[in-house]
Amino acid sequence: MALSTEGRNPRRHYAATQSGELGIGFALALARRVLAAQCPNHSVSVINAQIAMRADWEPTGREAGRSSAPRQPGFFLEMASRRVV
Repeated sequence: MALSTEGRNPRRHYAATQSGELGIGFALALARRVLAAQCPNHSVSVINAQIAMRADWEPTGREAGRSSAPRQPGFFLEMASRRVV
């Protein structure tokens, strides 16, 4: 068994990966901007969910019995009140 000519060319894979990463980045930037506009006295931070949860996400309760349990979130947006001095 061998890879086809198309399968040996990594350009498609890289393009798909870059497209996905750019889409995530754009969505996070837009979410931050929308939240910052709605609450101008708060700072908005993007937090990687895997780091925050230490990859311990497991469905519990009603979610555990479902055949399609919810997926682990990729990111959290945190809003913190800015101190006005």
